[in-house]
Amino acid sequence: MWQIALLIIVIIVVFLYFGLGVVVKFYLRWRFLAVMASSERICLTFDDGPDDKITPQILELLSEYGAKATFFVVGEKVEQHPQLARRIVEMGHEIGEHGYRHLHPWKSSPLNSSAEVVKARRIIDKLGVTKKPILYRPPYGKLNFLLLISLWDQRRQVVFWNIDPKDYQQQSGQKVAQFVIDRLAPGSVILLHDGRTGNGSQGSVTVTALQSILEEIKRRELHLATVRELLEKSA
Repeated sequence: MWQIALLIIVIIVVFLYFGLGVVVKFYLRWRFLAVMASSERICLTFDDGPDDKITPQILELLSEYGAKATFFVVGEKVEQHPQLARRIVEMGHEIGEHGYRHLHPWKSSPLNSSAEVVKARRIIDKLGVTKKPILYRPPYGKLNFLLLISLWDQRRQVVFWNIDPKDYQQQSGQKVAQFVIDRLAPGSVILLHDGRTGNGSQGSVTVTALQSILEEIKRRELHLATVRELLEKSA
């Protein structure tokens, strides 16, 4: 009999830690994208930076096209490049949080993911460049029970995306750009990366793709905005 009771307890714990996070994530994502879909504008977002080589190139391109973007920064990289983080905001862009070390919420210990949010917040708060409530994009787009509680307690606005070309896995900037361009429409939230490479990809792939994407946005006379601008307009 005790084995059945133990099994039930395990199932409840697993559901609370993983299952509830999945259910709430789908709801939050649906609600967020519904708000974005009501807009005529497009959001460019960048994760995992700032990077001292790639981020300046991205900022230069954005400036050239008069475009604004939202950067979801990693706490430990902000520690390494605080002036670069400030530069992002000084150029009219927006900063959001992406954890301290980009840990997967399902693969870290129960307390780790929520502790990462707190640590990242303290580092970014020291810069004095963010507005309240601070936007938060969960690493890998995943949430767990304790992370949800932490985000709710800190009044974080959780942000997702609907176009992800996985630029960090690609070796062709044009392939990345074409993936985005084929799906580009008002209400799009584009996910690119200025601080993560993998599978042979280099950050230059993202820079090359970004130029083509910005050129297409200009050609179609579409308009860009930061995530916060769209959320505030819908409030």
